[in-house]
Amino acid sequence: DLKYLSDPRLQGRATGSEGSQRAREYIAERFQQLSLATLPELDRFFHGFDYQSGFNSISGVNVIGVVAGAQLSPSTIVITAHYDHIGRFQGRIHPGADDNASGVAVLLALAARAIQQPLQHRLMFLATDAEEKGLIGAKAFFADARINKVGIQANLNLDMVAQMGKRKRLYVTGEKT
Repeated sequence: DLKYLSDPRLQGRATGSEGSQRAREYIAERFQQLSLATLPELDRFFHGFDYQSGFNSISGVNVIGVVAGAQLSPSTIVITAHYDHIGRFQGRIHPGADDNASGVAVLLALAARAIQQPLQHRLMFLATDAEEKGLIGAKAFFADARINKVGIQANLNLDMVAQMGKRKRLYVTGEKT
């Protein structure tokens, strides 16, 4: 997953680009292969949204899949990772292996594990778009009144989980920390 998502042929996965479209199709295909469920409010796994950037209207698309809990718990844990990256900058492709193909690869691995060994709570896997533009995809998800968000207890966000040459640290933040 990491190798495909960071392949230079995806041109860095900038929101609205062909590379971004190929990345989201890949994620949806992986969700399908893993037998994740879709939200009834969505077309397949896709959650589209529009936002303004200067005078331009740009379309983004989140990819969402669900794994039911082992028990009939009303609680949901959302696991997020953004699949977009900056694309080209100063004439150079930035493939974004660490930001954030690595996070999406972990999200997909966790989804595969959850299918094999369901947890007590329902899990929602949300690959967001337009994070590099200001968390636009995540904001669009939570602002969308069509999507039932009752029961969401926590969000685990996976971002830049594989940076070469950095100290091995895990940052965990919460509501009051």
